[in-house]
Parts: sequence; C-alpha cells; structure tokens
Amino acid sequence: MSGGVPPAAPTTRAGSPRGRAGRYGALVLVAMLPMLLASYRHYLFWGEAVADWVPGALNAGELGAVLLFTAASCLLLRRGLGAVAAGSLDEAGAWRVGLGLCALGLLCLPILSEDLFSYVGRGRLLALHGGNPWVDLASRTMPGDPALPLMKGWADFPLPYGPLLALGNAALAAVGDLWPSGAGGRVWAGLFLVKLTTVLGLLLAARALCALVPRADGARRTRLLVLFLWNPFVVLEFAVDGHNDVFLVLPLLWGLGLAGRAGLGLVLATLAKPTALAAGPVLLATEARRGALGRFAVAAAAGAALLAGAWALWWSGPGGLDWIARQRGIGGASLQALCLGVLPLSREAVQLGGAAVVAVLCLLLALRLRGDPWPALVATFLATHLVGLPVAHP
Repeated sequence: MSGGVPPAAPTTRAGSPRGRAGRYGALVLVAMLPMLLASYRHYLFWGEAVADWVPGALNAGELGAVLLFTAASCLLLRRGLGAVAAGSLDEAGAWRVGLGLCALGLLCLPILSEDLFSYVGRGRLLALHGGNPWVDLASRTMPGDPALPLMKGWADFPLPYGPLLALGNAALAAVGDLWPSGAGGRVWAGLFLVKLTTVLGLLLAARALCALVPRADGARRTRLLVLFLWNPFVVLEFAVDGHNDVFLVLPLLWGLGLAGRAGLGLVLATLAKPTALAAGPVLLATEARRGALGRFAVAAAAGAALLAGAWALWWSGPGGLDWIARQRGIGGASLQALCLGVLPLSREAVQLGGAAVVAVLCLLLALRLRGDPWPALVATFLATHLVGLPVAHP
C-alpha cells in the first residue's frame, strides 16, 4: 500500500469551487429568469407603454421581477467581490458568470426601455426607406412599416446619435429584413441582431477594461471585471435593455489601453455619440503624458474630416442640425418621471436640478481620486453627458 494520499474526489460542499460555482449559477438564474419571463409577458400579453413609466405602469408580477433582479444581482455582485478579496474567484470564473448574465440578458426583451426599438426603426428608415434619420421623422417617412408601432414616441423624434451608430443600425436592420418570414418577423430579426451586437460590444468593453491592468495583477483584473460585468446596472442597461452607450464606452476603453490610440478611440466614440467629446480633455492629457500628441492630432484631424463628410451628406440641408435642439423635448427617463410624479416641480426644474446634483457628485469623485486618470475620465464623462453637450436629456 502506497504511503501517498490519493487526491480528494470532487465535492459539492458550499466551500468548494464547484459549490461556489453552483451558488453563483443559482443567483444568476434567480436574477435573470423572472426578468426573462416578465419581459415577454410585458410586450406580448400585457403591453403597457414603458415610455410613460411611473409606479403602477408595470403590473405586480413584472415589478416584482425587476425588484428580484435588483436584489439578486446586488447579492451576486457582493459575493463576487468578497470571493475576489478572499482569493477564491479568478478571472476565468468571473468571465463564466458574466457570460451567463449576458446570455440570459440577450434573450430578454427590453422591459424598462424603448430605445432598442427606435434603433431598429431608424435603421429601417435609413436602409429601407431612404430617409435621413436626423431630419425625417419615422412617423411621416415610413407609414405602415411594421417597426413603427414598436417605436411609439420615438417615431416623432429625429436621431440623436452619430453616423457610426446610424450606419450600423441601418446595416443590421437591412440584414434582419432578409429573414424569411413576414414583415413583423423581419423587424424582430433586426431587433435581435442589434441586441446581439450590443452584448458583443459589452463583452469587448469588459475585455478592454481588463487590458488596462497588467496580466500579472490577476486580483485587480478580476475585481474590475466583476465590478463591470456583474454590475446589475450594466447588465440591465446593456444586456437586457440593449442600450447603445456601450459603443461609446468600448472605443474609449480601447483607446486608453495603449499609447497613440486614445485619439482614435475618441473619434470612434464621438462618431457613435457626440457626448463622448466630454472625455476629450482627459484623453488629451493622457496622451501628452505618454508623448503621443502627434498621433492624437492626426486622429483628431481625421475625425474632423469624417464629421465634415457627415455634415455634407446629412446635416447641411434645411433643418439638418435641428436634432440637437430637439433633444430638450425628450423626457422618457424613468427616474425623471418618478420625480415629476411625486414632487411639485416642473420638468425643467427636475432636469436642471438632477444634472446639477450629478455634476457636483462627479466633481467630488474626480477631486477625491485625482491621482488616478480613469475615475477622472468617468466622472468628467458622466457629468457632461447629463448636463449636455450642448443639451441632453438626463
């Protein structure tokens, strides 16, 4: 009989790796499955207008699913960060849980947002109807299109995003229109393609975030990954609701990863959403410290040329820039609707007051963490995004 000790058989005790993975998986299912079911019931069997969200617009089951998602996701995030601190969760494990959240989020319909439907509708306006999404309103340009009822209030607003998102949505809507089914099915195919692209962008953004930290510092990389990819607000905003801000975050993170790329990252982010210009001063200072101002200037010049081309194609005619001022009329944010419902304030007061509060909080964050350029970047972007360049809805 050998004097060695045979390896222990795999176990599922709570403290073992397999047991911990089981607990994470259970929390993922508890968080996401009710949201999945509630999202389909909301659109296919109930049909409340999400744009008019106030307490009571969701039925009891749907509201319970949202609250359960929030509680279970926060618990999952807390346990994940605790496991990273204890050294029992590595980067690979964090990726597996994050992929599970994203996969289930991909299958959900956007229960707390209608933006995803507007992406597909405006993509169809540009690709299939030959309209100018910054000037032509979907309600007038494509009457009878099966995407129009899904756009609801957004059908009367011009596109508020940059040409990169406009062309991307148009391409995906055109591909979705090739689906061998009825017109309604082709709209839903385009919707799925846009959301799939958004989830892939989220995963690439998580990878770009990890790349900012040396691979040797595994604990810090894992902590960043958990904070980002397990974050319930990130999961809800991108994986569930399919919001396109991920295509602003992705190029900025990618540009920060290596000297000489920040300028190109800023250009790509600005072509997606103009509010990315808020990050310009921080990226410029970063490249100055790296000694890469020349590349930044070249990228800025290229970006200016591309914007000039977009102006010549879409914005030079009558009303071509009215889409900027019209963003003041957007008031679909759920927090804004809640404040308007419970406070005796005007919409303008809620907008300005909320933007001021966020700007002050972001400034305090930047001052507290002024030695680290990344929190300053995030704080600057958030503050300017909410205050507006030159105007934006909170």
